[in-house]
Amino acid sequence: MPYGGTTPEQDKKIERCVERLLKNPKFKPREEGQTKKQAAIAICKTQIVKHSLHQIIDKYGEQDV
Repeated sequence: MPYGGTTPEQDKKIERCVERLLKNPKFKPREEGQTKKQAAIAICKTQIVKHSLHQIIDKYGEQDV
């Protein structure tokens, strides 16, 4: 599933992350009205995109990003 603003590789990582969170019985959304899946997607997408950005900064430097 494309998540918008992500690469196909990131989408696969997000899918795996979401699946793991949904299987965790302790995982619950923090925002009222948000489903468990919506919360999982938001968390996973943020972490994976943030991690990718850090890798780019480490490789090329912050001024080039």
